[in-house]
Amino acid sequence: MLARTSNGLDVFRHYLPVKWRVGRNFLNPLYADSKASCNVYYDRRSGTYRMKDFGNGDYSGDCFFLVAKLKGLDCRNAADFVEVLHTIDRELCLGLDGDSPTDGTVGTGGCRRLRLVPGARGGGAGEAGTDTEEAAVSADRPEPKPYRAAEKPFTEGELVYWGASGITVEVLRRYGTVSLAEYRGETREGKAFGFSSTPAEPMFGYRGKWGVKVYRPLSEVRFVYGGHTGDNYCFGLEQLPSKGDLLFLTGGEKDVLTLAAHGFHAICFNSETSVIPAKTVRKLVYRFKHIVLLYDTDKTGLECSEKHRAQLAEYGVKRLVLPLSGTKAEKDVTDYFKAGHTREELMGLFLKLLDTLYGDTLAMLKSCEIDYDHPPEQAVAIVTAGDVPLGSEENILCITGGEGTGKSNYTAALVAGAIMERETDADLLGVRVEPNRKGRAVLLYDTEQSEQQLHKNTGRLLRRAGRERMPEYLHVYCLTGMSRSERLTAIVQSMDRYYYLHGGIHLVVIDGVADLIRCANDEAESVALIDEIYRLAGIYRTCIAAGAFRAERTEAAGTPRQRAATQVRRHPLHREGREPGGVGGEGVEGQGRQPAGHSADAVQMGQASRDARLCGREAEGGEREAQGEGAGGDGTGGVRPAGEVRLHRTVRADTGDAGSEGTDGERLHPLYAGKGNHRKGGRLLCTRTGKSLRAGWSASWNASTGRRNCWKGC
Repeated sequence: MLARTSNGLDVFRHYLPVKWRVGRNFLNPLYADSKASCNVYYDRRSGTYRMKDFGNGDYSGDCFFLVAKLKGLDCRNAADFVEVLHTIDRELCLGLDGDSPTDGTVGTGGCRRLRLVPGARGGGAGEAGTDTEEAAVSADRPEPKPYRAAEKPFTEGELVYWGASGITVEVLRRYGTVSLAEYRGETREGKAFGFSSTPAEPMFGYRGKWGVKVYRPLSEVRFVYGGHTGDNYCFGLEQLPSKGDLLFLTGGEKDVLTLAAHGFHAICFNSETSVIPAKTVRKLVYRFKHIVLLYDTDKTGLECSEKHRAQLAEYGVKRLVLPLSGTKAEKDVTDYFKAGHTREELMGLFLKLLDTLYGDTLAMLKSCEIDYDHPPEQAVAIVTAGDVPLGSEENILCITGGEGTGKSNYTAALVAGAIMERETDADLLGVRVEPNRKGRAVLLYDTEQSEQQLHKNTGRLLRRAGRERMPEYLHVYCLTGMSRSERLTAIVQSMDRYYYLHGGIHLVVIDGVADLIRCANDEAESVALIDEIYRLAGIYRTCIAAGAFRAERTEAAGTPRQRAATQVRRHPLHREGREPGGVGGEGVEGQGRQPAGHSADAVQMGQASRDARLCGREAEGGEREAQGEGAGGDGTGGVRPAGEVRLHRTVRADTGDAGSEGTDGERLHPLYAGKGNHRKGGRLLCTRTGKSLRAGWSASWNASTGRRNCWKGC
């Protein structure tokens, strides 16, 4: 055998189907090798070729060791070693097992030595393919030997043989399978041999561009190769559709034909022990949803399929084992269909495989499936406007608005309604909140207002609800002192505690939900936050109302300085006047002192509130205020629908502060006595004289003329 295989070199070439050269390191194709440290070399002491893998000693040995490793055998066992010899002789077609006599007679199932048929080196239907890369035809890979394969029509007996597996003539034609009358070729030593087809030993050929693979199913020598298969032999690849759902990788060509006859897509490589090219699988992954290994159920097939599954795990390749005994007569998918099984039964096995792979997901998904005969519990609408539910259990209510539109006041009204234990006629700004009859938890988290301002707002919502003290199930938190990364954790953990403490959660309000993440413009971070809030609403079966600031387009389209100023105006220290001597407040949301004749509850959301903001008096009173009549008193400025903007706050008699200028939608800025009329961003000057307005004097700015006028002096 060593003499017939060039001292074992041909065995390595047959079972290592990658490009390698003697004496040079290469990646071992038998496992997921990451560093080229495998080498095939000539051992002068033994006079044979050996393989040495410096990265994995389990793959070092002679050619017999390699075949035993691939077949799951042990060369130290005599019976296994004999099986290794038979395997090499059979798969390399050496003709050593039952060598034929040299007189030209034909033995049963054997080879006969023939002279080369004239013209065999020329063309013809069986000429070896010449499209192999030049690099593959190198000094360490011999050129393919000449051969001749004579075709003939299928006989009735041959069609019966294929028909037993459900394979029709159309399938045979589509996959280039032909019936051969005879095949003649040369061994590696140049000796001629040949086979002839008989009714007892039919012979077929799988034709390809590279040559032909001879298949003799009832003979001892079953496979012979005419031409050169190349490194990436793949039968059935050209017949695959451009896209599909399921693709089987089988161990042989006949299995491919059987699956195709039953409506499946399938391919195979040279043998079950051959390395599956990763680049081929990578391309197929984009075309097929599932790629499934469907090898024989004997020892070799089971071991090889598991090895290939592990090597191709990154591509999601799956492994399906047929319910067969693994004997010679019952081991592959062809035997499976011969036994009377149907296409639907094979699909059932594949569905069981999916159930095994997706078991955890499907078990969790089962609880999400709608059972029409058992309707789910009706969700209670917590917040409604007329007959329209705005916020219900297991859902989110989002409240957005620009600066000064009354978001905080609106959310406070929701909390006031949530702490009422029965229906009342309280003014909740046009909405109805389901009474908290069971005394479940009501939680308010504020990420924007200062502790002092939130305390004032809490008092107002209690008065709106007709309460003097906080109920034990109401919990209000100011989160401005916590980092953004800590706020969401605090909300999640406190919700969990109060859910069990109070027997459930009636309503959760998060004022300033965008302050729970680093950047509200980060889509991924924002989506993750909404997913978490929605998850909490479902787990605790409650409604979560979230207030969010919505910047105007004009602001977003401004210069970077203008956009930065918008964010500065949102800061609680800037809006609420926490500095000593500051008047503070944030228009409608901050409430502060209310103008005569108007309730603090009369807040409108949306564009209408921007057109006529309820932070001042009637137009007539606003005119008197603009002309200084309110200076030094307790009046407030206002916004007229015509667009003339006045001071929102005037000087208080006990401090002498000058107040601040208020524009439409602009936050208020504390001013300091004795320093002129300063704003945070600069000095307030008189357009007429160019001088700073003195402390204690009010002014107005006309939006149509762009001029500032002073009435008391500058």
